[in-house]
Amino acid sequence: MNNQAARDRFIEQIKQHNIESITFVGSDLHGMARGKHIPASRLLSNPDTTINMSSFMTMMDCAGHPYNPPEGGKGWWPSWEEGFTDLEMIPDYSTARIVPWHNDNAMVLCNFIHAEEKWPLEFMPRSLLQGLEKRVADLGYSSKFTVELEWLLFRETEESAFEKGYRNLKALSPTTQCYSATRSGRDAPLVEPIRRKLQEFGLPIEVWSAEFGPGMQEFNFSPESATVAADIGFLLKHCVRELAGQNDLFPIFMAKMSMDGFGSGVHINQSLWKGETPAFFDES
Repeated sequence: MNNQAARDRFIEQIKQHNIESITFVGSDLHGMARGKHIPASRLLSNPDTTINMSSFMTMMDCAGHPYNPPEGGKGWWPSWEEGFTDLEMIPDYSTARIVPWHNDNAMVLCNFIHAEEKWPLEFMPRSLLQGLEKRVADLGYSSKFTVELEWLLFRETEESAFEKGYRNLKALSPTTQCYSATRSGRDAPLVEPIRRKLQEFGLPIEVWSAEFGPGMQEFNFSPESATVAADIGFLLKHCVRELAGQNDLFPIFMAKMSMDGFGSGVHINQSLWKGETPAFFDES
């Protein structure tokens, strides 16, 4: 389905579900969700609507602070001299979906182009991956990827974690019990509502379990093309942060919070295919 057909289908969903607002969102250089919101009526009155965002977004670190351009870099970098020009958010309507934990809201993922020069920001994570996926396709292959994300869940709010300096946080569970069905059952009243909303949102969760660290969870997903699999991992982190926060819980996806304790893994399973045949399978 091309983007225009996907957009038209999304517009019908907006009308059917009485959607009032739409979130345009994209990944920054660190996988953080950066976006803006518009009234749904704006898209209904102008189906070609796009959203602009300051190029300042590309120079923010994970905490939202700007950092200097790379030393010796010769490429484009946002600057006062350029006036921190806008980036245009180009929606990919194949990703559009209703957000079940917000009232009358929908979301669509976007890529970025320079609003004045109209050249695409090919170095942004999603565009970079799409470029690699096209190179693979040009070689005659298709990709299948899936992600397994581990994350720590704490009985903290964003405010309490900040006040503690993100140290000595109270884990959802105090012990390390990998694959413990008992622990999963104990955690279920807090974890299951999150899992149900993610599946209602359209994330294809195949398996979930308690993992090794205290309060650690793991969600595994069905195989998809490379970009779709990356979108799923990106959305999982964004959505878990929102859903946990609504229940006074605080998730952390960092690979490791300190030199002590446990780290969270991101396992990326990948294969290349020619049609329906694994490209590297050898019967012998």
